[in-house]
Amino acid sequence: MGDGFCPKCGEARIGSFRFCRKCAFDYDTLVHSEVPGAPVASSRESLLPPVMAASEASAPQRSGLRRVWVTLGLVIFVAVIAAAGFVALAASGTLTPHHTINGAFVLLDTDPTYSSIKTVGSGCEGTGGYSDLSPGAQVTLRDGDGKTLGSTALSEGSGSSTSCTFTFSIPNIPEVPFYAVEISHRGQVTNSLADMRANGWTFSLSIGK
Repeated sequence: MGDGFCPKCGEARIGSFRFCRKCAFDYDTLVHSEVPGAPVASSRESLLPPVMAASEASAPQRSGLRRVWVTLGLVIFVAVIAAAGFVALAASGTLTPHHTINGAFVLLDTDPTYSSIKTVGSGCEGTGGYSDLSPGAQVTLRDGDGKTLGSTALSEGSGSSTSCTFTFSIPNIPEVPFYAVEISHRGQVTNSLADMRANGWTFSLSIGK
């Protein structure tokens, strides 16, 4: 029994040492088990061939490694989903700062011959060639590419027979390079992003004479 391998851990046996230098297996136990009637080692692992014992010993390591890979896979999956969500939000403009765009639109009339403003109740509105400028007139806000960012309607006008002011407000508008606002069918007035920031996100418009 001076040669061979430890039946418990597979370590090579050197000389006639009684105990395995790696797992301290008692080689005398194996000798006695070969004698008829001798007690059999109670450890199942001590009776396994060296290769099988080594295989079973490495099973916990394989299980731990498998858990590491599964965890890493889940982390990568979550990271990919989060990145995709961020890209989608950025593309939709959700992450872009938003503002409320306000405006004041003044209808002027200094020509006593042809009146452009009339009084209605406590307010005022356009008349004649400016009859489309009244409470409820369409206000449309677009970006530099012509995409509609929002819309609203003119408020009730206030002022006099020579100056009638309407206001409007369009909330939740994202920051874009250019803003173009159109009142009714009167054509667009365009401001840059820098202009809007400098003007407190407000359009100041006028028409008439």
